[in-house]
Amino acid sequence: MNLHVLKSQANEVFRAITGAGLNPSNFEWKETEGYYSGRPASRLALTGSQYYFEFDNSKAFCSKWSPGAEKVSDFDTDDSC
Repeated sequence: MNLHVLKSQANEVFRAITGAGLNPSNFEWKETEGYYSGRPASRLALTGSQYYFEFDNSKAFCSKWSPGAEKVSDFDTDDSC
């Protein structure tokens, strides 16, 4: 699988997971079609669940995740996505 985030960014994500008291081995990187760009994107998924955080790069950084706040999924973009 090709990561579509920098290795240093992926390491920072796993440091945040560890800092939150979670076990990084419960997560896996997956390649997916970016929600905004339609190109390959990286998705960090909680193993055995439907929970994920997608890192997409359209014209700018865009993200989508599940679960969202009081909904199945949510997203965050700047005006460039």
